Amino acid sequence: MAEAACVLAAAAAGSGWSAAAVDDALVAIDTLATVLAQVDQEVAEVLAAVTATTATVRRRFGLPVEPGPG
Repeated sequence: MAEAACVLAAAAAGSGWSAAAVDDALVAIDTLATVLAQVDQEVAEVLAAVTATTATVRRRFGLPVEPGPG
């Protein structure tokens, strides 16, 4: 995962952040937050802020806000 994140960051640094690159990054963040939230309830509560933040970023870039983990 970390290597994929570095590849995405390097690609964006060269040509800027396209809407597709932003969306890819946000999907990865949401996916990781969802998986980590399964650790326990306290972790899930903390990571709820992450998914709320990715929704805000999606709105900022005019991307569709996907439903949160459910």
